[in-house]
Amino acid sequence: METQTRSVLFVDDDEKYRQLVSCIAGDLGFEICQAGSSEEALVVLSGKRFSLMVTDLQMPGLDGLELAALAKLHDPSMEIVLVSGAVSAEVLRRACAVGVSTVLAKPCRVEEIMAVVRGERLSPATASAGMEFRLTRRLALGG
Repeated sequence: METQTRSVLFVDDDEKYRQLVSCIAGDLGFEICQAGSSEEALVVLSGKRFSLMVTDLQMPGLDGLELAALAKLHDPSMEIVLVSGAVSAEVLRRACAVGVSTVLAKPCRVEEIMAVVRGERLSPATASAGMEFRLTRRLALGG
């Protein structure tokens, strides 16, 4: 049985950062697409399905949470990871409510993002100053 390559959409308005993580993920064998804005990501999503979308929170126009909500309407099965330097209880609640599976707090290393892309959990030994939040429906409901 042949395994399918995991397809990943990276969305970030920081072009150099987006290209760096995309290049590394591509070298690891993932099928990669990039978008520099939520609006660009929605165009890409209208023509292709992805296993995973990794998006920044704070971007001009639609933010990463608004993008996540729209992306989930398009493809409810797509896993979404939100990366943000502004993680708060409200961001986590909203992220969980729209179907984001993981929130990574910046600063985080590229290795941490790649671990999440591979579907691995971060351990305290491998995590830098960044933190990983795996979200559940219970969190969204305030439990």
